[in-house]
Amino acid sequence: MRFRITILLVLANIVVFGFLWQNLNTPRDPAVPGPLFGADIRRIVVGGRGVAQPYTVEADRLGNWRLTAPYEWEADPAAIELLRNELRYFNMDGSFTLAEAKANGSPISFYGLDAPEVTVSVTTAGAPAPTVIHFGRESGEKIYLLAPAADGNPDNARVIPAPRRLRDILVTNPDKTLRSRSVFTIESFEVRNITVHVSADTASDIPPESGADNSVQFRIRRAERPLPESADIEHIWRFETPFTANANKNQLQGALARLVKLPLIKFIPAPKGERREFFSRHGLETPSLVLAIEAGNNTQVLRVGKRDPNPEGTPAYFARLERNNAVFTVAESAVKEWREARNFREEEFLHFFPAALTEIGIYEGGRKLVLHRRDESAKTETPANANAPDEDASASPATRNAIGLSAAEIGEWSILALPGTDVKVPLTADPAAMRSLVETLRYIRAQTDFSGTGATPDRRRLYSAFVTDTPSVNELRNWGFEKPARRVELYFKNAPRRALLIAAPVAADTPPHAKLEDAPSVYSIRRNLPDAISASPAKYRNRLVARLPAQNITALRITNLKTNTVVLDLPTSAKNKTPDAPAPTAAPTTAAPTTAAPTTAAPTTPSPLTPLTPLLAGLPPSAQNDIRALVECLGELRAAAFDDAPFSADFKYKHAGFQEPFPWLYRLDITLRPAGAANDETVALYFSKRLDGITQIAGAPAQDCVFKITQPLIDALFPLTFEKERALEIPPIAPPPPIPAPTEPPKSPPATPADAKK
Repeated sequence: MRFRITILLVLANIVVFGFLWQNLNTPRDPAVPGPLFGADIRRIVVGGRGVAQPYTVEADRLGNWRLTAPYEWEADPAAIELLRNELRYFNMDGSFTLAEAKANGSPISFYGLDAPEVTVSVTTAGAPAPTVIHFGRESGEKIYLLAPAADGNPDNARVIPAPRRLRDILVTNPDKTLRSRSVFTIESFEVRNITVHVSADTASDIPPESGADNSVQFRIRRAERPLPESADIEHIWRFETPFTANANKNQLQGALARLVKLPLIKFIPAPKGERREFFSRHGLETPSLVLAIEAGNNTQVLRVGKRDPNPEGTPAYFARLERNNAVFTVAESAVKEWREARNFREEEFLHFFPAALTEIGIYEGGRKLVLHRRDESAKTETPANANAPDEDASASPATRNAIGLSAAEIGEWSILALPGTDVKVPLTADPAAMRSLVETLRYIRAQTDFSGTGATPDRRRLYSAFVTDTPSVNELRNWGFEKPARRVELYFKNAPRRALLIAAPVAADTPPHAKLEDAPSVYSIRRNLPDAISASPAKYRNRLVARLPAQNITALRITNLKTNTVVLDLPTSAKNKTPDAPAPTAAPTTAAPTTAAPTTAAPTTPSPLTPLTPLLAGLPPSAQNDIRALVECLGELRAAAFDDAPFSADFKYKHAGFQEPFPWLYRLDITLRPAGAANDETVALYFSKRLDGITQIAGAPAQDCVFKITQPLIDALFPLTFEKERALEIPPIAPPPPIPAPTEPPKSPPATPADAKK
């Protein structure tokens, strides 16, 4: 069955191909008119006294169409395709010869073909000569054409009634419909190199160097950079001259997209005569700006000359393409950003991939700090020790990923205890502090300091974002790079080490400067950036000091170290039912009934602190709430910030605005019984007085640290310490002495006549 079907299909194919072969090879009847033009049209010339602006368009060997008259320019592919389609599919249906027209009594003048106003010459590939047609008069929606005879006999020339739209399409203004609207024909994604030459008299954005010519040439190259631990690559742009640096990718690609779509405003007619004089008059012999874009073997060069004295609306410049004599104008705004090509320079000069970062070394004066990224395989389970700090559980992935780098890029870090550092034992680094450090280094950028606008030109560059790319040895020494204020060494996985040098300000009014150890360029940075990079381990230490779970707490005691008195003693105070403030006691005869007791305010629901309920039984509701707030803060004791000093019982804190330092005022003793333990253990914490609304200092002997406590802990301690002792610290004010009763003044004796005379 299958064999029969196959045989039938083969026979059917033979029949179809035979039919096609017979029809394709049958000679066309000469009496039947066919297409007037061939399919492969290569050149079109439109002229005549009825054409306001004659033009010529032709295709090169690659099939790209160009206007060659009245000027040389790239043609609009869509407009050319419309022209070609109208000519390729135009046939001579309804045509007749001149001999037939004369036989019918219609001379050639009847069709307006004795003196045609429009002549169109069409050249097709392989044709010995172009085909020339003439347009005559219109008749309604038709127009008469005269096409030459194939045998050259004038009587055999054919008159063709054609649609009038054919004339409307061919007779057009090439400046409005046929030319390409853009100056360049290269697409932005094709560009691999950009060269910008700015002449000396227009390079005002270039700071003058001693004895140097201000003319400059920028060469920007598109490069590829492999991504770490990935087969992908990243496309970047780099300056190769006059300095070596990355370009701002987004900014440059946006400018390049605008450049390749650069529209011209108008063409400038070239008079007959010397072209060199014409170019010189428009500033194109010695252009002020030369822009060259390269895409493979295709390079296009734009030369920009003088400003147009009579612009059509927007300010414009004269311009022309190299190897093209057409002069035109372009908008000033379109080329202005390329006159200042150095502004495309990337301000972020320390580019690296945070995920590849393995170690950071910070050197500040004589101090040294080494931060090491922990390997995934080296992670171990945290011991079940109530006093040992753990990972920063509060920094959830949602919080850490909200802004900036991802949590995977930041990683987990440790502070190493190495010789020459201030670290005695290895510490876990705080995720938030490490995020701040890594992002500060990753996004460090050159920044202009506008406070130096009135400085001398030589000193003014100390305030510019890019100070210099060719510093001398003396300049580096004078600017403090021989002994920098900060030195940051970055180590990477499968990549060489990089070092950042930060110098202190040269003077009080200048910004700090930075440079890379392996590059000469010097940059200005923001004034407070050095403060964000410190060799102090306290800045990066994990803010979690200790975990003191509420279910393990068996006793609390707060002692005033100044008076050596106990401020809070739990559970003793609970057993004695000591209220936190005296209150008057009502007489038995007027005591409220027991049913009124529920009107007393109930304590806050202690759902997470339920194990404390037996200890707090009998205390007033306010005291219960205060103790619960304290215990909740102790569950995860966190530091707002660490101090560089280790713990000492004699420590005194120097607070801003006070001359005398503050010693420890309170000691909090926390008795714990860890789960499964037979004996209690006591943890001591020391506190200063509350220094202001948001500052109070604490010390942890077990962790050997001094730190500022968080606001919730400040607020929890306040009612249990200061408010309990304010009656002792604030002496009672004695009442003022009584005011004596007023006395009547003595009465004067009556006046005598002698007094009256006086």
